[in-house]
Amino acid sequence: MNTRRWILLCLLVPALGLSVFALAVSRVSHVERMKWERVSARADSVRATFSDPQPVVTTDDEGHLVVGPVRNPQQRSIHTLHVLAYRRSIGRLVQVDVPVWFLRLKAPAIRFAMRETGVDLQELGLTVADIRRHGPRILVDERRPGEDRVLVWTEGNP
Repeated sequence: MNTRRWILLCLLVPALGLSVFALAVSRVSHVERMKWERVSARADSVRATFSDPQPVVTTDDEGHLVVGPVRNPQQRSIHTLHVLAYRRSIGRLVQVDVPVWFLRLKAPAIRFAMRETGVDLQELGLTVADIRRHGPRILVDERRPGEDRVLVWTEGNP
């Protein structure tokens, strides 16, 4: 292979990889304007689908994050991590639906996909292995000052 073709190949492969990554990220997140009442109703309907509404990650009296125990290790596997993040001050809801295969990528890829949600799995003390062990559950349900809301949950295979 001559030098010109080698250089072209070395430029095209990373460009193709970045394009595929950008397409994947653009398909997992959605931003829309929404009123608090609709966001609250959507979050409540998600919570109603779980028999155990207690989130995995909670905050103790001193404000430290606490990761709860795995409640049922025999649960079915998960296929999607969902995040709803609402900022009431600007009326913006960010919804991210990340397939499990995407979670297996390196941490910077996950952070990039969830950049507008304010959710960082590493800061929450959750690894992909932890999320899988917990199975389909509510991971985080947090109401922040100003009535911002963050809801993170996993969905399992039927």
